[in-house]
Amino acid sequence: MTSGSSAGRSAPERFGKTILVIDDDADGRDMLAHLLQRKGHRVVTCANGADALGYMSTSPLPNVILLDLQMPVMDGYEFRARQIANREFASVPVVVISDQRSVDPSRIGDAVVMPKPFRVDELLAVIEPNA
Repeated sequence: MTSGSSAGRSAPERFGKTILVIDDDADGRDMLAHLLQRKGHRVVTCANGADALGYMSTSPLPNVILLDLQMPVMDGYEFRARQIANREFASVPVVVISDQRSVDPSRIGDAVVMPKPFRVDELLAVIEPNA
């Protein structure tokens, strides 16, 4: 694997965006995956940040990441720190979806924050800004 631009590893756009959903709540992951697939996107799900980093190391990079913060094994804050530290992964945009009342912006970088519960149209507006 080479460092530098991730353009060569980007997911193909022909079926919409590839969206990586990282959340330990299986029902929440399934709901988001179903919704986004119905909108024409390819969805990959992971139950924690460690699994997501493993996926990103071996697969085409997603176009966007939907990230929960509270997860076992590796939480969203640790995932985000490692993502930002990796030059190849850092360019993938992140939407933090969390039911935490207070999200520490210094720990998530330039990620968009969308509090739970969220409206589907608001999430799609962030994921599909030109749709």
